[in-house]
Amino acid sequence: MALPDIWPKRLLHTQSMTSVERHGLNTYRGIKAPDYNAISYTWGRYFDEGITPIEIYGITWKVPGIHPSHFTTKEFKSAIEKASSEVAFLWLDIACIDQENEKIKLEEINNQPAIFKRASFVYAWMTPWDTPQMIGSLQVLEADDLKLDVGLSRYRLIPTGTELTSSTENVLKALTDICEQPWFTSLWTLQEAYLAEPYILSRSAELLEYSLYVDDEDQQIHRPVHLSWLNVVCWKLWTRLNRDTNITARKICSRIADSGFLALSNRNFAVLYGASTKRKASFEHDAIYGIMQVYGIRLAAQPDLNRLSMSFNLHLITTHSVGGQLFLHEEPVDLQEAWQLSRKIFIPNLFQFPGSFSDECAMTQSYRQRPLFDGQSCSLQDLLTTWALVMEAQQKRNASLYQPRLFLDATKEASCRSICLVSDSATSSANEDLFMDTISTVADMRSLPNIMGIPVADCRVLYLGLIRSALHSWHDPHRPGWTATIKIGMLVIQPSGNRTSQWCRIGFCAWFDAAESLSSVWIESERDAYEIEEKNPVPIGTWSGFTCRL
Repeated sequence: MALPDIWPKRLLHTQSMTSVERHGLNTYRGIKAPDYNAISYTWGRYFDEGITPIEIYGITWKVPGIHPSHFTTKEFKSAIEKASSEVAFLWLDIACIDQENEKIKLEEINNQPAIFKRASFVYAWMTPWDTPQMIGSLQVLEADDLKLDVGLSRYRLIPTGTELTSSTENVLKALTDICEQPWFTSLWTLQEAYLAEPYILSRSAELLEYSLYVDDEDQQIHRPVHLSWLNVVCWKLWTRLNRDTNITARKICSRIADSGFLALSNRNFAVLYGASTKRKASFEHDAIYGIMQVYGIRLAAQPDLNRLSMSFNLHLITTHSVGGQLFLHEEPVDLQEAWQLSRKIFIPNLFQFPGSFSDECAMTQSYRQRPLFDGQSCSLQDLLTTWALVMEAQQKRNASLYQPRLFLDATKEASCRSICLVSDSATSSANEDLFMDTISTVADMRSLPNIMGIPVADCRVLYLGLIRSALHSWHDPHRPGWTATIKIGMLVIQPSGNRTSQWCRIGFCAWFDAAESLSSVWIESERDAYEIEEKNPVPIGTWSGFTCRL
């Protein structure tokens, strides 16, 4: 897909260390459409007025000094030199964004996707991580990954770690070192990592490399290491340990999810916001500005944080009705604001994998600055009846279980919950489900009214759309396999005494599309022995047109 005609307002000419302003569409220093690289790094939390900053010419704003514990001016120059070794220009935020002009600053923030995607190469300068410490921690994760790799060829980090052990304790220690590096705690770098897969630079500007091995022999074919390598290693580690109840395994999985490795590996923007809430930002408004570009959202300057958050969430729900609702509030929120993301959210395991989202409703902004839903809806009771019929038919054919799920936001009475519905909890294998997580419970369909906490008769389901997911990635991210379609509905109720058309979110529900139910869905070894089952269409009368305000 062609990039939009958006170029950086400025680029740094590295030989002269001059910030060059753009002329026309894309001309810098007389050169039209020059190649340029970009650096992703952290500095906002390490400002030090007592330190002489790097000198950049051609700018009017003050460049901050940085405490030498994070990086020195000499090291900064080395990183700039390394990142621009094959090009004349570099995009560097402190040299290319007017730090004292909020209008220009926000304009360039809104242009981040084009700036990073247009760059020839992007480098993640991971200060203050020095080379030996970086390689040591990454090699522990590599050793754990290698013991499960049965391929004839693969790339291995340089230098190789031949004597490394890969116990879960060592993995946790290494992963903790990685995740606590400033680059992996910054909100801005999370967005930049999503927009462009950078090469990895250590504090001394040494480029991390790996070499191709075939039958354990080094072919001397070296390549720079992308961040994507680490993302995939962490993804494979998470999928292997996710259902392990060992406390060390649980800590490893939490580290991986909270740091954003799952979202980055799977390119799953729905999961990315959950990781963003665990990242650090210098200013509270950056909680929105520092992540919005992932969702293709451009916002004007807004000093009021509540209004900024409302604008972000309205843009999100109207443009990503499915992807923007795959979360649970971990703490009680105002029922009328439950459709908005909060800073304490939980992303269920079912959505921690690659997928494409398809909105099948119209979500617009009402004159009252509220989301207006227009689409298909039914009562929760009708949908439960439909689910029961499908599950009964599957049991008669000894087919895989349908197992729809309800995801309920936290209330004053209960924590957020994931309820896996079965037709007979005593005989169900739902607890072996790959998608069970720490908030999951299994419930017989008939017992739902007793455990839900809200009268089923009061609930409606607003059909949002579907997700087509590459579920084979749970077994091997590189192995082709089957896909599944998951349908998503928002669970809503009307507030007590409310006689208007407003309905309020209490959670959402998800179910595998009956048309794609696989007999061998949980039995990888027997997958090829089964055929895709005959379609089980949802009864026509279940859904009807519905409009409401959230």
